[in-house]
Amino acid sequence: KIAAKITSLHEDISSLRSTIRDLEASMDSRSKESLTIIAKLRSLKDVASAETHKLREELIAVIHEEEQGKARLAALRGEKLQNIRFIAMLRAALPD
Repeated sequence: KIAAKITSLHEDISSLRSTIRDLEASMDSRSKESLTIIAKLRSLKDVASAETHKLREELIAVIHEEEQGKARLAALRGEKLQNIRFIAMLRAALPD
């Protein structure tokens, strides 16, 4: 029974690693997107137009998404750590 729970936790950790990897990749693309928007805004720094307004709003949205992604990553990493600690406790409880 304990061994089955350990196996289940290992599967959960594997799934979490995959999810974390995917989230990090999407955050990387969002980061590149924000750099592109910042470069466009810098080239239009003395211009106030509908285009610059739209770019600023896009940048704010991307920054907000990055913040949400960081919070999600922290939660996933915490869950992964909790599973690792639980596995260690279960292994200690296993009979020799």
